[in-house]
Amino acid sequence: IRRLNRGEVVPLDGIIAFGIFTPEEMETLMLSTTNIVIINSEKSLDYSFNRIVIDFDIALENAVTYLSEMSGNIAFLGGIWKKDGITIGTHRADRVREILQSKGLYREELFLTGELAGEYGAEAVRRAAEKGATSLMIFSQLLEKGALEEYGKLGLDFPVVIYRDIPLNSEK
Repeated sequence: IRRLNRGEVVPLDGIIAFGIFTPEEMETLMLSTTNIVIINSEKSLDYSFNRIVIDFDIALENAVTYLSEMSGNIAFLGGIWKKDGITIGTHRADRVREILQSKGLYREELFLTGELAGEYGAEAVRRAAEKGATSLMIFSQLLEKGALEEYGKLGLDFPVVIYRDIPLNSEK
């Protein structure tokens, strides 16, 4: 198992690719192998590649419904990662914002996005508590540790939903 860097071409037996790829990126991947499985890509009628698509919309709506039944002020803690023209985290944040808005639960001051790091997770929990949050949605393992440590330090006692994803690197 190895990680390919963007644009890298090496002979491989197969590729498991996570995310959404442009046609140009797919052409580059195909130079390494045609045995490609794409996970968490956009739903598509293009059957050129095997795809595993998780229906995050239902999971996100269920999480918002659960928290809205438990408390009214839902804080979203999300991280955005950007490197070499790649951005991760915006689709999830946008979808949660849409769901909260559709249910009349969106509060700009409780919708917190920042760097994917434990320090930001702690800072976001402090800000959410100061702004009156009565529940949390934590949307990255990279935020989780700092966020939960701060939750405990502040003595908070309200529902938390954690979305566990794949860490981008071990440094953060």
